[in-house]
Amino acid sequence: MQNVYAFQATFAPHGGHSRADRAACFDALTFATRAWATQMKLESPDGGGRPTVSDGVLDAERRVLTLRAAYPLDPNEPWRYVCEVGLAVTPVGLQGHVILRVVRARDDGSTVRYEPFRPGVVDRLLGLAHASALGGEPIPPAAVRYDVTAVPRLVDELLLNPTRQLPLVVLAPAESGRPLVDAGVVMEELLGLAHVAELASRDATFALTKRVGKFWSCFNGAARIYWPKLTLDDSYRQHPIFFPGDYPPGDDTDDRLPLDIHRKLIAAALRRTVEAPLVTQLRALADRQAQGQTEARLAELARGVAEGREFMAALEQAWSENRALADEAQLLRAELAELQDSHAAMEEQWATVSADIAQAQAAAQAERRAAERYRLKYLAGMKRVREAVSLAQEEFAETLVFLPSAVKSADDSPYLDPARVFALFAALDGVARAVKARGGLGEDLHAVLLRAGFEYKPHISMTSEGKHGDEYHFGYQGERKLFESHVTLGGSHNPQECLSVHWRREGPERFVIAWCGKHRTNTRS
Repeated sequence: MQNVYAFQATFAPHGGHSRADRAACFDALTFATRAWATQMKLESPDGGGRPTVSDGVLDAERRVLTLRAAYPLDPNEPWRYVCEVGLAVTPVGLQGHVILRVVRARDDGSTVRYEPFRPGVVDRLLGLAHASALGGEPIPPAAVRYDVTAVPRLVDELLLNPTRQLPLVVLAPAESGRPLVDAGVVMEELLGLAHVAELASRDATFALTKRVGKFWSCFNGAARIYWPKLTLDDSYRQHPIFFPGDYPPGDDTDDRLPLDIHRKLIAAALRRTVEAPLVTQLRALADRQAQGQTEARLAELARGVAEGREFMAALEQAWSENRALADEAQLLRAELAELQDSHAAMEEQWATVSADIAQAQAAAQAERRAAERYRLKYLAGMKRVREAVSLAQEEFAETLVFLPSAVKSADDSPYLDPARVFALFAALDGVARAVKARGGLGEDLHAVLLRAGFEYKPHISMTSEGKHGDEYHFGYQGERKLFESHVTLGGSHNPQECLSVHWRREGPERFVIAWCGKHRTNTRS
């Protein structure tokens, strides 16, 4: 089981705040949830089929509803999306949550591949009522543009506001005067998860730097996440920054940058999600309230013993209440049996969540280390691929070994983005260090490098190996060995725009790199 999306909010009716208004709002949200589940396919990147839906009003009087919809990722794969929606009228308002998981329907040893996304039911709920984070902070419906005069308000009301519950994403303009990606596109991806602020000009960027300092600023077309509860005494490295060098111009920039930010925010939202379902908490609260009301009523009856008729009438009422409580107890016993049946599944979920958290923390630490090294060299203005190799030989001597062929190919390479080559070396170093620290990576190398922005391929094609195999063999440890694990940077075969790095593993904690230069000959060459 893998948690892939989490959303929590408190909803308020558009019209008023009376009990009747809240009840009507609950009915509207419930109707929209069921309509979404039964009439629509899951709004996933791969589509999905018709759902299998189970829902129910656990208590019509207290207005508590849960709905669970299961959708296939692909008819031919043993994995399913499971979307759980919870709604309840509570003393603090109408609360709700949406949790999306990927679960295994049958065990065939396969690895699931998916992209995080927002189920369409979230958009429907946000469109029907005012929504706020659980701390009371309104959930913003759109990105906000800040000019020079509004930067102090951005800093005081959002960035350094100690009551802020949602992350803040800031987009800085590049030299062209516009951010790397349109703020509306980012807001569409992050709706319900964060504030999105666009700095209107480079002057606004300078104003932000003046207010918070250069280490806390966002500039030159970058995007940055500022986590809640931020103070300027914190470590600025804990607040991720996305540099434009990681996102060269192309048709996929509008998709990749929002998706990378989305992954960071989803990981944080999953850690913040309450482990016990909302409905379970509300049921326990309602049971405690009912018990307290019963005890208070019995005490009142005891004080009225001398008043015979009144006592008898009250006793009759107590008996009636007792019968109602007995009926309710029967329902609770049935629910207890259901909870006992799901106990093992909940333990498995907790183990999975704990492992996911540990894995996410380790991955985040490795990504921060690699990003910091990359940032320093990006700002220093690296010019040649040979510089990236030399720096990697110094920085990653424990984890990366460069053969003479790798150094020679890097020296000959005219590739125009050596900083991206260094970023790949930093990502490989992070993988080796993570394996050394934990005794294993916990996921496949393809997923780790894809998260860092690189498309990893463990093998060359059979045709390339058959026709041009000699180009992929290099002298190592006294013999010619095949180096087929590789990453290709760029989509063309122009050596100024395209570069390949080939390696093989020396044990789990070291990479031996044999080539870092012009793309080797294949069927497309």
